[in-house]
Amino acid sequence: LNNILRNLVDLTNRGFEKYPTDIFLVQSHGDFQPANILAGHDRNWLIDWEYTGVRQVAYDGLVFGLESRFPQGLSQRIEIALSGDSAVDDIMMGWPFVEWRKGKRLSIILLFLMEEMLLRVWQNTNPVFNNLDSGFIIFSPFSYYFAQLLLILVGS
Repeated sequence: LNNILRNLVDLTNRGFEKYPTDIFLVQSHGDFQPANILAGHDRNWLIDWEYTGVRQVAYDGLVFGLESRFPQGLSQRIEIALSGDSAVDDIMMGWPFVEWRKGKRLSIILLFLMEEMLLRVWQNTNPVFNNLDSGFIIFSPFSYYFAQLLLILVGS
């Protein structure tokens, strides 16, 4: 696991060298998905803040847009988002402080994959859990190999 994380950091650094991007850090919700949004008659609430943390400004938008809490099919959703022709664009184009354009998308998604991997590691190091959750098992090898593929595709 340490090697996967180290390699993912290296790949992310290479992506940022190719497409430099300013990283704005914010206190993110960490699990921004429809199940954590309560809608009332005249107001809305975000609930379940147990995953809150300091992350890149695009993190919550990508959790929501890519539906990353459902790892099955995530690679296809990321491929579509990278093509610039997806519902993720509708969310990210209006997200504050995010430059969502071709080269920048790659850097932002690489950083997002690393943040997701760290969240999954944190989730699964809790002593209450006896087994790795299915999301970690699906996501961990995917994030490293998908990040490698992204960099190959853009010519790194």
